[in-house]
Amino acid sequence: MANEEYLALLKQGVDVWNNWRINNSDNINPDLSGADLSDTDLSGANLTGVQLLGADLSDTDLSDAQLVNANLSDAILRDADLSNTQLVNANLSNSDIINADLSRANLSEAELVNANLSSADLSNTQFVNANLSNADLNDADLSNAQLVNANLSNANLNDADLMGADLSRSQAKGTNFTAAILTGACLSEWNINSATKLDNIECDYVYLESGQLQRRPSNGEFAPGEFIQLFQKDEENDS
Repeated sequence: MANEEYLALLKQGVDVWNNWRINNSDNINPDLSGADLSDTDLSGANLTGVQLLGADLSDTDLSDAQLVNANLSDAILRDADLSNTQLVNANLSNSDIINADLSRANLSEAELVNANLSSADLSNTQFVNANLSNADLNDADLSNAQLVNANLSNANLNDADLMGADLSRSQAKGTNFTAAILTGACLSEWNINSATKLDNIECDYVYLESGQLQRRPSNGEFAPGEFIQLFQKDEENDS
């Protein structure tokens, strides 16, 4: 349960809260678990290390907020604005993030196991070393996202837009990429297997090295079935 003192402070506004955080730096993990903060303006709030387990943050403005090391597991973030938010090493496992805006956010090292990110705006978002295993990313916009070394095992990326995304060294065994857009994505050393679904992929070309190097095909677009042939060996070796 949320600590009523902390909750009252936060509801006085971001300026009051941030000043209190500055003057009480020894209190690094305020407990706001289960709090109803829906439809609240928390843009720019310093929520570093805050416990928001099971909190309702639907329709909340958290743009430019600091949520580094925060615990948002089982939280409701549906339709929330998390653009430009710092969520490094945050725990968002089992959270509801449907249709939220996380564009340009930093979720490096974050835990997103079983999170529901369907239809979310994840464009230009950092997921370096993040754990997205079993996450639902159906119809999500991941264009130009950084998924380097991310764990996407058994995640659902059906109809996801991964145009220009960097999936270098990502783990994608059992991942569903059905009807996903992968044009211009970097697939350097991505780890797939025979259970990885690549049906009806929309992909004109990819890069096999970061920095838009080793374009395949070297010019023009993939011929029908050529994308699957290019990675078929990876599927066989990692099955």
